[in-house]
Amino acid sequence: MLLLTGVVPMNKTFHALFAFVLLSQFSGPATSFAETPFYQGKTITVVQSTEPGGSGDLRTRAVTAALSKHIAGNPAIMMQYMPGGGGIKAANYMFKTARPDGLTIGRIGPGHVQSAVMHDRGVNFDIDQFIYMGSPISRWASVFYTRKELGLTTLEKVQGATRLRIGAQSVGHPVYVRGRLVAWLLGLKEPQFVTGYSGPEMEVAFRQGEINALVEDPGEEEIKNEFAHFHMVFNTPNQYKHPHPRFRSLPRVHEFAKTEKEEKLLALFQVFRAVGDSYVLPPGTARERVEILREAMRKALKDAEFYQRFKASFGVEATPLLPEEQQKLVKDTPRETEILELYKALAGHGSLPVR
Repeated sequence: MLLLTGVVPMNKTFHALFAFVLLSQFSGPATSFAETPFYQGKTITVVQSTEPGGSGDLRTRAVTAALSKHIAGNPAIMMQYMPGGGGIKAANYMFKTARPDGLTIGRIGPGHVQSAVMHDRGVNFDIDQFIYMGSPISRWASVFYTRKELGLTTLEKVQGATRLRIGAQSVGHPVYVRGRLVAWLLGLKEPQFVTGYSGPEMEVAFRQGEINALVEDPGEEEIKNEFAHFHMVFNTPNQYKHPHPRFRSLPRVHEFAKTEKEEKLLALFQVFRAVGDSYVLPPGTARERVEILREAMRKALKDAEFYQRFKASFGVEATPLLPEEQQKLVKDTPRETEILELYKALAGHGSLPVR
């Protein structure tokens, strides 16, 4: 009896120990697997529509440094540069070639939305099917101003002047289109549009009198030394207030739009600007990975370190556009044929259309 009763506890102990070992062997790795983030040990490729080292690249690196920090697993991020066609090449790649596995993100400049809406040649993507993740910059502050020597102290005097020379980089550039829109809405007499400048060259040309009007964000020298008369703000979006208190009381460009057509034309231009640097995922990307990346982007675009790095790299404050806001902005873009044709006329090199 004693021998028998001694065996039974040993058997129970053995079986319990055996069961524990079995459970540890099978449940341990499964639990570990379930807790391992998908992005741990992975590399995300960011396809940029720009050359390395430029301002677009610097903006991107400010974003991706914060983005990786907020993705569980902290994946590595590498850059792939794909310039061409004002963003068309990179957008085509993201739409038709990039795998929808959550490991490839496109960073495409705002030009891809304009190219798609305006039916430019070479567009093989649908902007409404991209999955948008937001942008670090979406608000733009501009002022219409003229050289002080002209003596155009009021808008009425500006409207009475003839052959005002308005500077820009190139035909079709946002600064060029802004200048054309202002001239058109104000009904300027025979305005001249002078192109071929870089941003810094344009400021020098203004001070030297080669051009006598700009629709740009004026430098501190123009403001402090009063080299110019300031007439109107052209901000994107309309409700955005220019950060400089000097311009808070100026009229806004949309106040000069007289019809719904003109309001839609301004809205179209502003969408092309406000969409910013579009971070996109290919159509068909798995929902759970979209949510992981979108949530990480939301956090990255609110990260204090991102704001500091962005300003240090680019010289201006970040004005983020969150994923859902960007998706809606693209969806609501005016696309009526009449509006698109009017925009083409304003963005081109011919005479301003009859208002």
